Amino acid sequence: MKKVYLYIILTAILFSTLEPVGKLMAESVPPMVITAIRFLLGGIVLLLPAVYRIREEKVRITSKILLKTAGLGILMVCGAMVLLQQAVHLSPSPAVVAIVFSVNSVFSILLARPILKERINRWHVIAFVLCMCGIFVSADLAGGISAMPVFLAVLAAVVFSVYSVLGKKVMTDIPGTVVSCFSFLFGGGILMLAQIVAGVEVGQFINTNTLPPLLYLGIAVTGIGFWGYFRVLSLSTAFNASLVFFIKPILTPFAVWIINGLLPGVNIFVALVLVLAGSLIAAKQSSGNRISTKADISKEHEHAN
Repeated sequence: MKKVYLYIILTAILFSTLEPVGKLMAESVPPMVITAIRFLLGGIVLLLPAVYRIREEKVRITSKILLKTAGLGILMVCGAMVLLQQAVHLSPSPAVVAIVFSVNSVFSILLARPILKERINRWHVIAFVLCMCGIFVSADLAGGISAMPVFLAVLAAVVFSVYSVLGKKVMTDIPGTVVSCFSFLFGGGILMLAQIVAGVEVGQFINTNTLPPLLYLGIAVTGIGFWGYFRVLSLSTAFNASLVFFIKPILTPFAVWIINGLLPGVNIFVALVLVLAGSLIAAKQSSGNRISTKADISKEHEHAN
């Protein structure tokens, strides 16, 4: 179990640095370029464990699977993650974006009812209300903060939730590591191609200042972070893996303080309590509705990094 907890801590730390590190180059690199590079690198890192899973479980990769993972990649990378990075770009505090985006698990539970026919009770509604209160508190709109980054973060959470729920269906046929690897590569590749077709000179944004954070986000946060998450799932339970996403929003305000030099306000910690309470209630209520998959990883995409 010690090894499991080490993976949980490692992954949570890496995921908690996503927004603050992304903020470091938000003014110099477009959100679409950051996202494309990040997921291409992350997909490459996951390629080796994905190939291992394919061989171990004798997974047959068909054109239908490729189309499904490509669709998931477009939804996640080109949709949710671009919106998230744009929110980071516009927000004065990456901690706000991280906390708002962390409610995607609750949105996933609500969306699971019409798509996966999972049952929702009053506790799920209470969880949703708590998380929404947390969003409004973290936004601190009365303090003059623009509503746009908060809206984009919420929209990113909703789109990612759709990806999570649809991803569950795909993961009944192939392991989640393979789904993530393929969707990362497809999504990142399509987004990068779109930039090139649009005439964006991607190379001009890569220099000695932007290369280190780009490599860190792609290799460490997206690649190694998801690899660590999958290790927790393979060695332990989905509940233990979900601990990563409860720890992440707790660590992010401190990561913002260290990396960006921004001291979190009282509203951030109040919002954190509300969002964590809502997420814990939702997770507890949904623990009995778990859907088994080929690799026992039905909850691999319940949350964002």
